[in-house]
Amino acid sequence: MPGGTVAFVAACRNREVKATAPFYGAGMLAAPPSGERPRSEYVPELKAAVLGFFGGLDAFIPATEVDRLRETLKREGKEAEIVIYPGADHAFMNEDRPSYNATRASEAWDRTVAFFKKHLG
Repeated sequence: MPGGTVAFVAACRNREVKATAPFYGAGMLAAPPSGERPRSEYVPELKAAVLGFFGGLDAFIPATEVDRLRETLKREGKEAEIVIYPGADHAFMNEDRPSYNATRASEAWDRTVAFFKKHLG
């Protein structure tokens, strides 16, 4: 399970989590290969605020998947903001990958720090 998905699912399944900031998590609402119930079924249990980041050029996570995440969170009345950076690719925060985007990484980091300060005070 990708790291962004782990962060999201952990927040859905643990009511003590107050905020989560998943970065480009693939399959965040999908049914896992293990045959467990679809991750989307855990969203009603989510208590944490969500700040999710995705790259608009990310071939691993289709825009329809990001739209579905945004719509599901909104429909369930969750406090969530989903950010899509049009010129960024998958793993835009990872300095060791060719997809690293310094501008977007810096912006996302600043937003993430402010988000956690707000929600975790």
